[in-house]
Amino acid sequence: MSPPFHRGGVLGGRGVRSDSADGCGRPNSPARVPAGEASSGSRPAPAGVQVLRSEQLNTRGGTAALRRPLRRRGGRDLAVRVARVVVTTPSGDAGRRALGAFLRSRRERLSPDDVGICDSSRRRTPGLRREEVAALSGVSLSWYTWLEQGRDIKVSRQVLAALARSLRLSPPEVRHLYRLCDELPPELGDPHSCPGSDGQLDAMLRALEPNPAVLLDQHWDVLAWNRAEAALFTDYAALPVERRNMLWVIFGWPPARFLMTDWEAQASQVLAQFRVRADEEPGDPRFAAVVADLLAVVPDFARFWQRHEVADYQTVDKHFTHPRAGRLVLRQSKLIAADDPRVHLLARFPADESTKGALALLIE
Repeated sequence: MSPPFHRGGVLGGRGVRSDSADGCGRPNSPARVPAGEASSGSRPAPAGVQVLRSEQLNTRGGTAALRRPLRRRGGRDLAVRVARVVVTTPSGDAGRRALGAFLRSRRERLSPDDVGICDSSRRRTPGLRREEVAALSGVSLSWYTWLEQGRDIKVSRQVLAALARSLRLSPPEVRHLYRLCDELPPELGDPHSCPGSDGQLDAMLRALEPNPAVLLDQHWDVLAWNRAEAALFTDYAALPVERRNMLWVIFGWPPARFLMTDWEAQASQVLAQFRVRADEEPGDPRFAAVVADLLAVVPDFARFWQRHEVADYQTVDKHFTHPRAGRLVLRQSKLIAADDPRVHLLARFPADESTKGALALLIE
């Protein structure tokens, strides 16, 4: 069985939300003051100030007192010491505890030499000190300590990036860190670069025959395909490299309009899915090049593009009228490569018994 073809030249307190630098913020609830500190003597606390019991101030890191300007009440000056609540959940949920344990393990595996810190003193515990990680990351020691303790605090993406650099995290560790904080992991490396195929995916393409299957990247460029896919559509190797793109084949390859039984409906759906990704990456030159080429060479492409339709991917049945295999109804499914989410495997399986028998004709 011949190997799949490839695209040439490319393969190879409930937490307080804040945007401040140290991750802490002021709550929107009324200011709260400790009992006995609202005023001298036995005066009641002023309106809008919630009185805290003295034992509430003894929780570790629970509140921090700040001196505010004098307030006037009933014509008399009243000194109010306002408590700023930073964290009210002392232990955090299971996810925060997992985050704290992960950060602590990454900190303890590093030595001062690993991060360029000169320190000849003996250390009672392995790894970096918390204050060293905090300084390297540009956050306060208290805030970083709360993070390791599993406190329920908000972490910005900028701080996560700083922590990842300071702790020398690998790409899988960076993704794990972001997911522990309920954040979408960043795309590591050049997000606009073109990925390639690999031996395992090539073997999967061959194993799927006689079912047509193709590998696409995030731009819908064709990376590799099996013989059945080439027989269904075209020999992608005969196309110029810049036009080995599934969107271009559907709109710019004239036989596609006769091959796809309900071409306009299928083409509109494919373009709507392509548009979602293209609009999310407005600075990606490859998306712009594919659209510019189609606008230049396909007379009716502008009519479709100007609709600005968007759609999510759905597993659907697609109808074809093939010159050799006849009528085909193929159920299209998509898989995402685990080691590179930019690579998609698009496979087409028979949706009825007649199609199942006819697929064998594609590769005879």
